[in-house]
Amino acid sequence: MPKELADKISADTRTAFIQNYVNNIISDQRLSPDEEKELDAIAKSLDVDIKLNDETRAQLQKLKLYWALENLELPGVQTQIVLQKSESCFIIIKNVDWHELRSVRQRNSYSGYSTSFRIAKGFYLRSGSYKPAIHTTDELKLIDSGTLYLTNKRIIFTGIKKNSNVRLDKILNITPYSDGLEIDKETGKSPVLILPERADIFCIILERLLRERGA
Repeated sequence: MPKELADKISADTRTAFIQNYVNNIISDQRLSPDEEKELDAIAKSLDVDIKLNDETRAQLQKLKLYWALENLELPGVQTQIVLQKSESCFIIIKNVDWHELRSVRQRNSYSGYSTSFRIAKGFYLRSGSYKPAIHTTDELKLIDSGTLYLTNKRIIFTGIKKNSNVRLDKILNITPYSDGLEIDKETGKSPVLILPERADIFCIILERLLRERGA
């Protein structure tokens, strides 16, 4: 085999190995400092220059942030609202929509087979029985819009209509979404919060606070 071809095969194989390593990091959704050091060490040992496109580089930066939010000390942020003693805020998001599931009853005025016959000029009587059908469905209703604060004690919502808060020790479960989350509480209606940005960051911090509270 010509040396030039052998060198190309070797270079392609080593580059593919590095790319596969990066793909595994992305699929794992986290990038720790140890993994980053290991990636650099492997690249140097294989004599491969890591070349990442802008999209991949941005993904890895976000995964580094995810790992930091889960493992390092959370940085506090200043707020314009009054917090409780020993309460710290970690993230503030504006233009948040607070929704709640509400049952909506829909009624069909008549169901079943029927015929009609005329008993007088312009007046018809329907035969058959009158059986109103009631259907209940759950619909997401917008309750208010405002600013969301996440602290080590509670979720605070300052809305246009009113202010609300959810204590962390009253949360049973959360369901993260790409644009928000659903909060399952011990009592009361469970809100669905729609966030215009940083829903992933908010959910990661909240999940950590709930985990540490339950530990």
